[in-house]
Order: sequence, then C-alpha cells, then structure tokens
Amino acid sequence: MSPKLTLPGATLIIVMISGCLRSYAQQPAADPAAVYNAVQLYHKALNPETGLYNGSQYLDYTFKLKEGIPFFRSATFTEGAIMYDGVLYEKVPMLLDLVIGSVIIKDPAAIFWIQLINEKVSWFTIGENSFVKIVADSLSGNSIMRTGFYQELYKGKLTMLKRHTKTVQEKIDQLDGVQRYIDDSRSYYIKKDEQYYAVNSKATLLKVLKDKKSEISQYIRKQKLDLRNDKDHAFAAVAAYYDGLVSGAVQP
Repeated sequence: MSPKLTLPGATLIIVMISGCLRSYAQQPAADPAAVYNAVQLYHKALNPETGLYNGSQYLDYTFKLKEGIPFFRSATFTEGAIMYDGVLYEKVPMLLDLVIGSVIIKDPAAIFWIQLINEKVSWFTIGENSFVKIVADSLSGNSIMRTGFYQELYKGKLTMLKRHTKTVQEKIDQLDGVQRYIDDSRSYYIKKDEQYYAVNSKATLLKVLKDKKSEISQYIRKQKLDLRNDKDHAFAAVAAYYDGLVSGAVQP
C-alpha cells in the first residue's frame, strides 16, 4: 500500500477559517464576495496548504507501458481548480489518471506525486476542461451511471457528460515478451429532468430529445455535425441548441 502523505497540522486560526468556509458552503444565499475573501484568507494562512497535500504517494508506472499514457490528454501537469474536502484551490498543476480514476498533484517541493483521495474531490478543472464526481448511490437507483469523474461537455438545462476510461492491456511478443499498452473507451450521457440517459449515437441522442427531434435533425444536417467521429463537439452543440429551442432563445 502506498504511504499516506500528510503535512503537519494547521494552527487554530486555520481551523477557525476552515470552519467558516464550511459554514458558508452550507448556506445557499451566502455572499459570494464574503466567501471569496474567506477562501483567500484561508489560503494565505496555510503555507504550504496542508489541506490539499493529503493523499497517497502516486507510483508512476508509465515506464512499463509500451504504448499510450494513462492520463487525460497528456502527461504534462496542467493548472486547474479543484474543490477538495470542501475547500476551493486554484492554479493547481494536475493530472488525471484515467486508469485508476484519480487526480494527481505534486508535493510542495515537487519531489513526489500525490494521488488525491477521491472521496474528498467534488469537482475540478484541467485547463479548460471541467470534471464533476458522480456517486452512483446518490442517483436513486439509476444503474447506468457508475461512481467516478465525468467530463462536463455542456451544462445548462441539459448536462452533457463524457466518461473516459483507460485500461492496461497485455500482449505477448515473441521477441520482447509481455508488452503492456493502453486501451481506452468513451461513453456519453445526458442529464435531462434529473434523469441520466446513455447517448452514444445519433439515434439514442434523438430518442432522448424526441420532443425536438425534427428541429435537431435539421440542425445537425445544416451544421454538418459529425456525431460519429467528433462526439465531444457535436453532442455539446446539440445540447446547447436544444436548450436554446426550449427557452425560445433560438428559432429552428
């Protein structure tokens, strides 16, 4: 088991600030400016930020792979924001390991890589890409969604989600022996009226959005959307167009 990495405990003032932040988080009508000021005060009081650098040491296994990488997009740490244990941290260099489904950061001295505790992660961004954690037990028996991180391709009245996972596969080479490589899969989902639907094709997408099927079919043709080879863009565009139709912001 990987060693737990936890920096020294915070002072009383940090604990008090943290308590205030949690109090703000529990109040839907909290003043955004007050929340922001509390967050900034919290971060200034922590040096380094002990609440974030809390997890297990990540053991990099990419050197064992003949082909592919286990990470989202690239193996380069990219800045983003993360809501971790109820506290917002910004400008944090991160990786997302899609094999184990965990966020990876560096320790303050950039010596170790730290695998954050999934249960403490609510949402995060990597560059311009947004991810949210969905917990299956909270979905009232909706069995198509598994617990994990989902990329938000679009969020409005509809939410378009993408689940990208990777696995390590093996093949036997007569000369080099066991060769390990990355295989990946992508699944797409729509959240409509608090219900999740799998939408991995044009047919399933139109089935979920059947109340605007004719208008959406026409929009897909006019925009020349590629729902087979460019699903990220096409599905997000359709979701945004549907929202516009429903709200009256756009005309077919």
